[in-house]
Amino acid sequence: SSKFKDVPELIRQAEPETLSSSILYLREEYERAVLKKVCEDALQRLGEESPYSVASDVLSNLTDEEPEVKEKMRGDEIFEALNSLKFGRAAVATISQDYDQITGGARRGQIRVLGASPMSGKTELVLKEMIAFAKQGLSCVFFSLELPKEDVYQRLFHIESGLSMETLSNQVLNENTGEKELKLSKPDAKKLSDAVMMIGKIPLFVYDIADVGDKLPLILQKIRLHIRNDDLFSYGIDYVQLAKTGIERIDSSGNKIRITQWVID
Repeated sequence: SSKFKDVPELIRQAEPETLSSSILYLREEYERAVLKKVCEDALQRLGEESPYSVASDVLSNLTDEEPEVKEKMRGDEIFEALNSLKFGRAAVATISQDYDQITGGARRGQIRVLGASPMSGKTELVLKEMIAFAKQGLSCVFFSLELPKEDVYQRLFHIESGLSMETLSNQVLNENTGEKELKLSKPDAKKLSDAVMMIGKIPLFVYDIADVGDKLPLILQKIRLHIRNDDLFSYGIDYVQLAKTGIERIDSSGNKIRITQWVID
């Protein structure tokens, strides 16, 4: 309560995980009950039947489904995949034509990892794509574990306006106030004003380390919140290797290994 202030909201955000845990528990209980029944029946039969026939029946009851059942399930999966192509949500074009030609575009549920050397434009590329998605009315969330939120918004202004960061850093001293102010030509000032208005209109939300820290559980809470409230289409985590789960294990050499566990809705 002291940490999250709003306990009902915390419970609401944790509900998907609680539901998943309940389903897993019920499944385990069901499997345990089935195993118990099979073993009890086997014990009763051992006094009258051959141990070999009893063992064979036990094994047959504990193995996977029959082949025809598996085939039917596989057929259902193939049919669902076909229906998804016919009637499901269409893929969304990205800013990369090469990527779209290979994959068909971006869809919910896909995971993409962008890796490159420092200062090579990874963050700007992701932000450009999120702007493109958001302009189509698709809700997007960007988590920055490196840059403060203010810097992320300034990059968004730079991308949308087409003005260089050098131009947006052109500050001169105002003799009346004694403070430095951004100095732009009228055309450039109009471009910046239009860019700010556009970024303010589209469903693109930005969080930094001050909002969510570097903890994946808190990031996931925000993601679930936007899934419920905004029909979230895409989210990006800048410098995901900086995120922490709080889950650690010790490997055979005695070193701590941090485990990153993703929950994908």
